[in-house]
Amino acid sequence: MAACLYQADLSCGCGRAVTPDGGSRALSSCDPADASSEPDGGGADAGARDSGAASDAGAASDAGARDAGPPADAGVDAGPTDGGACPVPTFLAAVNYATGASPSAVVAHDMNGDGRLDLVVANNNAGSVSILWGRGDGTFQAHVDYLVGAGAVSLAVGDFNADGIPDVLSGGTGQAVSLLLGAGDGGFQPVRSFGVVVGYPSALVVGDFNRDGALDFAFSAELGTATVVALGNGNGTFGPLVSFPTGASVAAVGTADLNQDGILDLISADVATQSAFVLLGLGDGGFQAATRWVIGGTPSAISTGDFNGDGRPDVAVAISTAHGVNALEVDILFGLSDGGLQSAGAVAVDQVPYAVAVGDVNGDGKLDLAVASYFQGAVDVLLGEGDGGFQTQVQFPTGATSTGVALGDFNGDGKPDLAVTNSGSSTVSVLLNACP
Repeated sequence: MAACLYQADLSCGCGRAVTPDGGSRALSSCDPADASSEPDGGGADAGARDSGAASDAGAASDAGARDAGPPADAGVDAGPTDGGACPVPTFLAAVNYATGASPSAVVAHDMNGDGRLDLVVANNNAGSVSILWGRGDGTFQAHVDYLVGAGAVSLAVGDFNADGIPDVLSGGTGQAVSLLLGAGDGGFQPVRSFGVVVGYPSALVVGDFNRDGALDFAFSAELGTATVVALGNGNGTFGPLVSFPTGASVAAVGTADLNQDGILDLISADVATQSAFVLLGLGDGGFQAATRWVIGGTPSAISTGDFNGDGRPDVAVAISTAHGVNALEVDILFGLSDGGLQSAGAVAVDQVPYAVAVGDVNGDGKLDLAVASYFQGAVDVLLGEGDGGFQTQVQFPTGATSTGVALGDFNGDGKPDLAVTNSGSSTVSVLLNACP
């Protein structure tokens, strides 16, 4: 499997990483021996609690943390088709690797161009991004950290200056989006920051919203009233931030071509109004006025994919609280031909679902869900039925307070594995797919 599910594709230079719609690190060379390490304890921690899809523009977002979005190439990943599908999801026990303090999001991406997926992690309390280099056998080297600013909670990866080297975007509670441009030697150029006037970027997505060939980005402004877009200039700089009203405290954002007109649209979820909003793209970087759909509670993450096999993108929204209590559900919204949404009910998960990623976990050609469970310290896997329904969740222990999730083939066997960030134990758990 080439990339990780949701926001991202593969591309690199010696030093970075992401997932399906995009990460990096400094090494003296591309030799894995430069930063080898052993996992911190192997096996699962006992803990609890910002995917992905690939973009043809070379971008990726955090499938964990807050947004897990779809491919930015106006298509929908329906997953591989394989007659030898597993009837139940099967993963080896989690192996836990140290990160920076309180990781909140993870993206899987080949950051150094060696054909192996690496992990990019946003660390909330540390205000940093960690890079863990993949060895290609399902194990990872010790994390190398880069300061990006206060409260790093969201991630996206992409080539923002068109030099063929992956770059990293991070959003933080310090009301800024930070950019790490890849230096080509495995490191990064000095961090650049873009101030945010209202709210903070709780989730990031990347795509070419104005169809000029340069990557743009959008973020949900939590504690703010808008979904915010910045158009890329193709040289690592961006135009002014433009806000599109979508509620009163926007917690999550995703991207897909909902009405299949060849133009990327945005889906955001608002805490205050407990609603999902659709912004249909105009193709010039602008968007139509938002249309609102009521959801089942307070949203924490969004991901997209064709869950019912009709060729149109659908939406999964993780619900963290409902009616004042911890929630146990992911809401499913089917996409309509006009770009609208239709409620398809909710699927039960463990409390509290904090991040969701989409991919074909068991190789049956139907999209499945992987959900980070905040209080359970686990990841729930729900196999898709192909008609928009999902089987009962199967829980796999991870570490304390699980906050983000990403899918990717970490050991080169063609099957998607899991990476889950654990804020309470400051680790990322790697669970290898054991489907025969």
